Amino acid sequence: MACGVSSGTATIAIVLWVVRSLLVGAPASDTPNLDSAAARILLLGTGAGMLFAATVCWRILSPLDSTYRQGGLSLVTAFAALVVSLTAVPVDLLLGRWGLLGLAAVTGLAALGLRRRAQTVLQNA
Repeated sequence: MACGVSSGTATIAIVLWVVRSLLVGAPASDTPNLDSAAARILLLGTGAGMLFAATVCWRILSPLDSTYRQGGLSLVTAFAALVVSLTAVPVDLLLGRWGLLGLAAVTGLAALGLRRRAQTVLQNA
């Protein structure tokens, strides 16, 4: 599950970096514009990050015999990735949009390490 959460968080951080890059130099607005490219990328990208987190978890848990457990844990992982990706807000405020790429790199590397660990644990089980 931790691998899926890290993968989803990395994906969402990259999406946020793209959105923040699109908004550089844009005038401030009091009302949200849901027809803008940034809004579409944010909404679709966040959903894609959650789906990616669930897919990673599903694939890692594929040796389980219970589809119910595999699906339930994947669903929890998707929402956990959304919650953990909220760490991007303080990162963006403190380090700017380049901090979002740093967050994506750290969580992406953590996901790779956790995937390797999960594979060795499942092979020895």
